[in-house]
Amino acid sequence: NYGDIVRLVDTPEDYVAAVRQTLNEDNTDRIQRGLEEANKKTWDVIVAQMEALVEEAEAKPGAPRLTPSSTTGTSRGTRRDPPRQTR
Repeated sequence: NYGDIVRLVDTPEDYVAAVRQTLNEDNTDRIQRGLEEANKKTWDVIVAQMEALVEEAEAKPGAPRLTPSSTTGTSRGTRRDPPRQTR
């Protein structure tokens, strides 16, 4: 939820009012919070979280193991380039 970072409005009139209010305020703290949240949502962070979840699942007794040939990610398996388009 980003309600403390962005202004959520319901009508075009509320949107105009929110933009005007934002332009007349010091938004330094709001911008900083937005950047901090955005840094938590980069592809690198998301991939690292997903890899950690896979490793955690694989570590459980009786869990199936993924082999490099059964994955398509660059760090956990063989990268497959998309097929070339022909004319």
